[in-house]
Amino acid sequence: MIVKLTVFVLIAAVWSAVSIRGLRGRGQNKEAALYGGIMGISVALGCLFIARVNLPSFILPSQMLFEPVGKLLLGK
Repeated sequence: MIVKLTVFVLIAAVWSAVSIRGLRGRGQNKEAALYGGIMGISVALGCLFIARVNLPSFILPSQMLFEPVGKLLLGK
């Protein structure tokens, strides 16, 4: 398990570093920062999935966030 996680993180880190270096070389610093953040979150979630950690459902927080917005838009 530890070997799988280590290999996954190393491959993702190398891939991200190469991609970010390419973006920064073209002067796209904001895009590089956004890409790095998204990849960081993806690697963290990927590690949790590889380790078979049960994560809570995303449906309830999404519903609590978007239901008032929907009601406001519909005028109810």
